[in-house]
Amino acid sequence: MTENALVVVGSNSSKKLAEFDPELKAIQKLSAKAEKALKGHHARVHQALVATYKLCLELQELEMLTLFIGLKVKSISAKQKGNDFHELVGIAFPDARDDSKSQYRKILKYVQGEGWSVDQFRQAFLDGETIKTLYSRALETEKASGDSRTEDDASEKFKQAKQVLDAQSLGSVTGLQSNAMQPHMVHGYANAVVREAANGAEIVGFLPAGPQATFERALISLVPSITDRTERRLTKKRLYAFFVICDVFSRLQPGKADVLEQLKAMNSMKTALEANENASNDEFAEALAERYGSTDDSEDETAEKKEKASLTTKDLHQARQVLWLTKQDGNAATIVENGTILPSMIALETQIPWEDFKQMVRQLRIAAIDAQNFASDFLRQLEWEDEHTSKLSHLASSGSAAIQYAFPGVTPGKKGYRLLKTGAKPEYEFSLTKGVLNELHGWRETFKKSLPRNSKRRFPTLLNVTEENGYLYVHFPDKPSEKQKLGKISSTQQSALPLGSDWLVQTRQLESVISLGVDYGMTFEGKLLSMAGAPFGIELNCKLPTGPCKMTLPLIVGLAGGFVENTDMFMPPAALPAPSQDVDPNSDTFPK
Repeated sequence: MTENALVVVGSNSSKKLAEFDPELKAIQKLSAKAEKALKGHHARVHQALVATYKLCLELQELEMLTLFIGLKVKSISAKQKGNDFHELVGIAFPDARDDSKSQYRKILKYVQGEGWSVDQFRQAFLDGETIKTLYSRALETEKASGDSRTEDDASEKFKQAKQVLDAQSLGSVTGLQSNAMQPHMVHGYANAVVREAANGAEIVGFLPAGPQATFERALISLVPSITDRTERRLTKKRLYAFFVICDVFSRLQPGKADVLEQLKAMNSMKTALEANENASNDEFAEALAERYGSTDDSEDETAEKKEKASLTTKDLHQARQVLWLTKQDGNAATIVENGTILPSMIALETQIPWEDFKQMVRQLRIAAIDAQNFASDFLRQLEWEDEHTSKLSHLASSGSAAIQYAFPGVTPGKKGYRLLKTGAKPEYEFSLTKGVLNELHGWRETFKKSLPRNSKRRFPTLLNVTEENGYLYVHFPDKPSEKQKLGKISSTQQSALPLGSDWLVQTRQLESVISLGVDYGMTFEGKLLSMAGAPFGIELNCKLPTGPCKMTLPLIVGLAGGFVENTDMFMPPAALPAPSQDVDPNSDTFPK
């Protein structure tokens, strides 16, 4: 009889096996007791953490936390400056293991950073949160402490390594002897198992490639000159501040579908807009009518024109936004804002320290494509230099394959463009913490993983904005239970304008701003805006490495509607005076 074969149990065997039942029951009793004790232990730890959190908040309110700690310990650790709970956890949990204390400190700091009340912290445990889940969230939030990106990311390294590998070979193999030996190819490469042979080596078989990212790293390791290359933090490179401006601006650009829809809407409404300083309103409207069909065309004629003419790269570049850098007098920070020829955009208002980008001309205008290209080039292992004259700003990289950018001054720089409308009214103010940002950032991926195989459900292109129990939420229009927090409301509602089906935001636009918050380790202070008694936009304020920043997302009018028109045609003010700056009148270049 084999070891795993079933035993035919007779009457004698049954009696013998029954003798083990008391032993099994004793084990079950012990395990149940241990489990009960473990649950009791966890519950008491949860209670102790909530009580510690409450004690800290009370002492902080009285401004007596440091004094209280000073009476309990011989000396206060320097780590207390970075975490209000560092010493308090040591006092409250004297017998806990060091690793447990570390977890408790991070959890309490995370809860404090999220702005939870004592009752919210207590309720989180009652709702199923554990030490493990909260600690995991705390670690994710701790990682988002600033821009940690480096030049030459893995994808760029792989492209370069593949170019090297494509040009080299150790020999060739032809005529695989079995269909079972077909390789698992990734980018034209495979994991082969070889054995030594008289004339070199023979292929025995192929291994699965495994995760694509892991396989790509293995290919990179075959090129030591790339593998061993030192990667610098982007924050350590010259012109990092200018890169931040270009990076943020680039990531707020509308997609092709959004541009097309707005161009079509402009045509149907006969909107008078100028494409550039050299094109009249009539010329631009005529060009749009020719490309997308005028309202006088029949349906067949319009369809024929659409079939013959698709949206070209030139159209996209023309319709996308521009960025203005307006120098202030003296060494004051340079004002940065964007504009468009379209009715709607994500508006950007920020600044860049003049010391980090010493432009001399009053105003520079940067096209979206140039900002995108520079942001991409900055990730490469290149050194950058900048030079500024009274006519332009010039950027150049060093090395054999030098890259150059020249941004000439413009006067008047905003003619023919549209800027963010003024006069919007805040309905709600809310805070978007790092924890909420991380949850929103991973929402799409979490949703995908939750779907059964072959499911046709898709993440929605629009999200409703609603209020519930002191928080703003975004949820699926067709399934309100699928929701995530947008932020904790920090003010009372300013009017009786209710939230509901009319308050929608485009998912991709919201995700673009969320990704900026994650990458730069920022939090946001937000405002839900209305104008003339109707939904208008979401204003998000943050602090970039270059200074204060405000981004305003347009809302959507109805599930089948388009963006709220949140821009107005620029009206030129009186002529701006030349920048006031102490420079050598005989020199056209600002001294280094």
